[in-house]
Amino acid sequence: MAPEATAREAYGARVRRYETDLSDEEWRLMKTWLPPDPSGGRRRTTDLRAVCDAIFYVLKTGCQWRLVPADFPPWSTVYHYFQRWKAASFWGEVHDFLRGVVRLQDGRSPEPTAGIIDSRTMRSSAQALDGVGYDGGKKVKGRKAHIMTDTMGMLLCAVVHPADVQDRDGVGLVFEGVEYRFPLLTTVYADGGYQGPRAAAACPVDLVVVKRTEPGFKVLAKRWIVERTFAWFTQNRRLVKDYEGYAATVETFIHLAMIRLMLRRIRP
Repeated sequence: MAPEATAREAYGARVRRYETDLSDEEWRLMKTWLPPDPSGGRRRTTDLRAVCDAIFYVLKTGCQWRLVPADFPPWSTVYHYFQRWKAASFWGEVHDFLRGVVRLQDGRSPEPTAGIIDSRTMRSSAQALDGVGYDGGKKVKGRKAHIMTDTMGMLLCAVVHPADVQDRDGVGLVFEGVEYRFPLLTTVYADGGYQGPRAAAACPVDLVVVKRTEPGFKVLAKRWIVERTFAWFTQNRRLVKDYEGYAATVETFIHLAMIRLMLRRIRP
């Protein structure tokens, strides 16, 4: 008898084909948040767990949708569900729920009281259709991922906008609705790019600028946390370079990267 069949019979678990596949416990956390099926029409025959596995495969490997392996559902089906769930805010809802679980596991309150903000410019490919600009400081044409994390490095907000928007101008996009989503947030740490009255006026809470006091490389308090989160993103090849047509798709893949990381923390 094959080892895979023995495992299925002994544990009742599905054997994982790829490293990116969801485990049984991870899938149980995910499926409770799936949007309901539209009323009417034929009964669905697509395995939604296989669809999620295919989406995480694309995120990790960076492959094109049309190159999804044949042992997943058809690429057009996978892409359809990816876009449908993006429009239904499914990925954002799952992400926010898992963030609260991770914080509780670490002995913290589900709601953060402090955050760290920063941005990273991503070089865009020729497929980019909106939100592209030229970052004169980094000499890069593309988009800028503007994020805010908590003190664990878990994502609070992510906004993708043209790279020619300065940090002090883009900060207002990140803080839009923050006082309603995170009512306990009181302090946000940032680097020198957020100095000045414009950034302070856009921030509804205390904005603390952590400045570099010595020449050369040095790990700065609080600021290293958000830099580590950017490093987590680049463990997924789909986020190493911006291959997406629309900025909203980049934001979705950022949430997917954090969902995958948090699932592994909750169910290692």
